[in-house]
Amino acid sequence: MSDRLLVVGRGVREQVLSRKLALSSHVKQVLVAPGNANTADGKKICNSAVLVSNPSILKQFCKDHNIGLVMVNTISLLTSGLIDELTEAGVRCFGPNSKASQLEANRSLAKEFMDQHGIPTARWKSFTNPHEACRFITYFTLDFPALVVKPSALGSARNVYVASDKDEACRAVQQLTQDWTSGTPAETFIVEERLEGEEFACLAFTDGSTFAPMPLVKIQDVHSELNQGSQTPVAEGLICPAKMDSETKLTKITDALKKEKWQYAGILGVKVIVTEQGPDILGFKCRFRDLDSQIILPQLKSDFYDVTQAAIGGKLGSCIPEWAQAKASVPVNALVQSSEYPENKEFKNEDQGPETSHTFPKTVTITKGLHIVTCGLVSSEDLARGLHGDSRKMFHHFEVNMSLYKDPVFVCTNNSAGCKIKVAQSCEEHSLVAQDLVAVCINDLLSQRAEPLVFMPLFACGKLPVATRQSVVDGLASACKLAKTTLLEREVVWDPDVYPEGCYSLTGFAVGVVERKIRLPRLDKIAEGDIVIGVQSSALHSNSIKLIKRIIEKRSDKYSTFLPVGNEDHTWGELLLTSMKMYSHSLLSVLQTGHVRACVPVNEGGLKGCILQVLPESLGCIIDALCWKIPTIFSWLYKEGGLLEEDMICSFNCGIGAVLIVQRNVAQQVLSEVQKQEDAWLIGALIPGHSDARRVQVRHLAEALKVNALQLWKNISLHKKSTNIRNVAVFFCTTGTKLQHLIDSTRMLGSLARVTLVISNQTGVEELKKAAGIGIPTRVIDQTFFSCHADFELAVSKVLEAFSIDLICLVDFKRTMSGPFLDKWKGKLLNTYRTLSPSYKVEGVVQAGAKVCGCTVCFTVESSAPGPMVLQETITVQTDDTEITLTERMQEAHQRVITKAVLLVASGTVSLDKDGRVCWKSET
Repeated sequence: MSDRLLVVGRGVREQVLSRKLALSSHVKQVLVAPGNANTADGKKICNSAVLVSNPSILKQFCKDHNIGLVMVNTISLLTSGLIDELTEAGVRCFGPNSKASQLEANRSLAKEFMDQHGIPTARWKSFTNPHEACRFITYFTLDFPALVVKPSALGSARNVYVASDKDEACRAVQQLTQDWTSGTPAETFIVEERLEGEEFACLAFTDGSTFAPMPLVKIQDVHSELNQGSQTPVAEGLICPAKMDSETKLTKITDALKKEKWQYAGILGVKVIVTEQGPDILGFKCRFRDLDSQIILPQLKSDFYDVTQAAIGGKLGSCIPEWAQAKASVPVNALVQSSEYPENKEFKNEDQGPETSHTFPKTVTITKGLHIVTCGLVSSEDLARGLHGDSRKMFHHFEVNMSLYKDPVFVCTNNSAGCKIKVAQSCEEHSLVAQDLVAVCINDLLSQRAEPLVFMPLFACGKLPVATRQSVVDGLASACKLAKTTLLEREVVWDPDVYPEGCYSLTGFAVGVVERKIRLPRLDKIAEGDIVIGVQSSALHSNSIKLIKRIIEKRSDKYSTFLPVGNEDHTWGELLLTSMKMYSHSLLSVLQTGHVRACVPVNEGGLKGCILQVLPESLGCIIDALCWKIPTIFSWLYKEGGLLEEDMICSFNCGIGAVLIVQRNVAQQVLSEVQKQEDAWLIGALIPGHSDARRVQVRHLAEALKVNALQLWKNISLHKKSTNIRNVAVFFCTTGTKLQHLIDSTRMLGSLARVTLVISNQTGVEELKKAAGIGIPTRVIDQTFFSCHADFELAVSKVLEAFSIDLICLVDFKRTMSGPFLDKWKGKLLNTYRTLSPSYKVEGVVQAGAKVCGCTVCFTVESSAPGPMVLQETITVQTDDTEITLTERMQEAHQRVITKAVLLVASGTVSLDKDGRVCWKSET
């Protein structure tokens, strides 16, 4: 007797399940609803368009088509009760009922289940209020690191955060809940203990009373749970021949399910982490996921259909499945596909070979007629042989539709992230390094006039945080998306013997295609009199980083130091990590006109070296530096580093990111086309060749650098003595406070104050988010959390001391501080008032007929209110003023007076003497 089966779903998982089921001699046909372009095999397996989200329609479909088994693995369908309704209608189903599926879908319920039945797991607590969660993290988890923040619902669009400290965990809570105040219903989320150790997936078939374990899978490299928001996250698993004590745990869970009367026939599993204290359960599994199916099912030697029937019939004990025995851990690389698959594209069927050895492509994309298939192949035959480490099958291939080309040439390039990685490690910003690597490779292809096809990275590391790895992967993905090229996935090379903890290397390989006859540079066409066009750069290239590092180290600057010129809101680290501009979008159409004879990105070798790459030996080039605006940072480096002109043109791009060589008669036309997308200039021309030393001449470079720097050095000389910068903390207590003016002013060149800490008594305040977004540490200290006022003040002092604060600015702070606290911070504590003396509040100014109002900043001292006055800012009340217009002007005045007062006190111009009087220092 042969049965017809129905597999519900559309992913790689359903593809694997359907093909494994189809191997059974008891199976006549496998229907996959809705399936994808790769599921149907033209033999036993077919796709079905039945509406699986409607139980009534599905029940009738099963009756009409004599369906002998339905297998459901989609969590949303399981939790909605699809299995319950089908089972009630007499359809045999393999999968959990709605109650049991909640163990995987609802993390809070799963945690409660584990606590109730004594199953070891990470300590935890669930919340709907972010305020309470931050309080829990900060004050009530001293005995364990409550650093994992995640939504309770498995299918939530929100991320899972693994923090490194409590401050980061609180920021994660804010990030997770940031849109709830806008009317979005509050979702339950979990704060739990961060555990360290090896992770395993322990799965088994179950019939509700007994279970049959599957091979143990060790999870490494990328935690799939942390990557649910990624479009194509990669996880790596190892089939482990050594057994962990998984059977004991599954027995305990099975017994607990019996007590709750949640038995079912299907998959039962747990995700386990083995710490120094022993194993803990991270979560439950009640279905196959993509990774599980691709790794485990190829090892099943028994008839898969027979096993499912035994489970449904409660006879699993008499039909224990047999598994291939691996001699060593078998690394398997698998792509976790998203739930959405292209429905309207035709995919080429790969030659599957024997039915016992199936291969599954990772991704299939179609781009401009090029059929590109990225394969990470796993076969049951390979697994049976027990492959070792580097013996794994891992390759990529793509097919080119040759009818699109007459005489194509493939162009290849490779580059390394180099010393930018060191900067990224210091700044903890790794995605920009990956983006820059892709940009450099794509620009190299562009210099050949080649359209990019694929980019493949090689990412090698030792022990590395998950967040760092994910940041690199995200950077590569976003850059490849921008370049409209295919990112070829491959596993991270794990080599702790070569790479110390926290270190890694990143290289990239790119392939493009171009017709042979239009390939650049066209050396035979380049001639004397051709014009040189310079296209603006977005970044300093990596070849100059070592030189810049020596210059800033000589000044005792760090990567976190703000730039002395140019964009002073940015740090040295941000400048050095800025990725190279990708010119494929803006220049490819210009190159396709045929007027450009050479295109070269300015990277390694500086401006001079890159032009030399495309010059015929008989020609030279003359460049005029007064023809374009050189960014002021190069003027600063030139003077501060004591560099020669030759150093500048051989080490830096001097603001030019790419150079085009074009015919003289069309130079202006090409320039106009380029300027529609980029800033560009006519900067030089080709001349008869000189000796090698003079083939590229840059005239007026020193003059151009001095023109940019003339006012710069005047400004710097005014602040030459500004070395003793005071650390400022801002403590505010209302949601309407605005701090941007103060922060911006203290970041200006020569300022003796720097806002290094922002404190509030409330979580989720907008100014806290803004401060954290620009790198300023933030803290929440809520007085309601403390049993007495003294404990509150003690907590405030500890935070201030931890950040070496020299000056505290209380903004809209209405709480009275005690004498000991005020004495400790005497002369360092400023408070602001939105009144003058005698005071009128804003609401009373118009009614009272006052002609002026304003704000006051005072030192805060004991037994004096408001305290010795530092500064006042007045506002003239206009006849047409209303409370609204006056409040807006008061807000602006409030920001100005705070900034002025902080700068006055930080510079020592205003101080508080030992008698509590304000002293003004005379300017010399």
